Amino acid sequence: MRTRGAWLSQIAYWCFYAAVIIEVGIVIIDKSNYTNPIEGRLFQLTFLLFLVKVCLTGYTWKEYLCIFLFGVLGAVSYFVTGRNEIVRLVMFIAACKDIDMKKCLKLVFWMTLTGCLVIIGLSVTGIYGGISLTQDYGRGAVETRYTLGMGHPNALQCMVWAMTVLGMYLYGVRMKWWHYLLILAVNIFFFGLTDSRTSLLATIYAIALVFIVTRSSNTWLKKIISWMCIISSACRIGFSIFTDANS
Repeated sequence: MRTRGAWLSQIAYWCFYAAVIIEVGIVIIDKSNYTNPIEGRLFQLTFLLFLVKVCLTGYTWKEYLCIFLFGVLGAVSYFVTGRNEIVRLVMFIAACKDIDMKKCLKLVFWMTLTGCLVIIGLSVTGIYGGISLTQDYGRGAVETRYTLGMGHPNALQCMVWAMTVLGMYLYGVRMKWWHYLLILAVNIFFFGLTDSRTSLLATIYAIALVFIVTRSSNTWLKKIISWMCIISSACRIGFSIFTDANS
């Protein structure tokens, strides 16, 4: 017979995964042409499920303090901006304790990839969702670019980038050299449809870094690349804050 603690752990575990599955479903629906009328309620549901996971998980006093401080930050953000992303993000991160994140991310990867392929399939077969979008994309001329059911060509290319980066993170160590060429070819193919230059450049950058890190045995080179990624991420966040403050 299972102990009370074992049952509580199982409840926490399944609450976490139920919330993750719902969140991924929300993202997939958001990428399609369908407007989700209960998206807000679903976000409230996932927040409560993550909250249950947090309540059934043990933390150190430092972890509790960290959760509290970031929770306060999220609350301030909500009352100032009316947006609840920070509160939800804090609760999600706190709920990740004791979870096998590689296993969780594999679920996210395959669910998202399947959802995107379904959206693309519905679009190209004419069942649901537009296949292209004709408008001025800021280059002084009207162009037709492909969306494949995702509303905007940049959204399509961004999903390709996201699947590429997550896939390499999960399976990069096991990949052969030709896998990288295949991934690059897939991204170039979608670039031909979307003409989204920024996403393609970001993907090429990511592929090159992962290839170097997984192939090289030079510890210092790996450390340099890691610090480059950290610094570049910090610079992007700083630049986003600066541009938003001065827009």
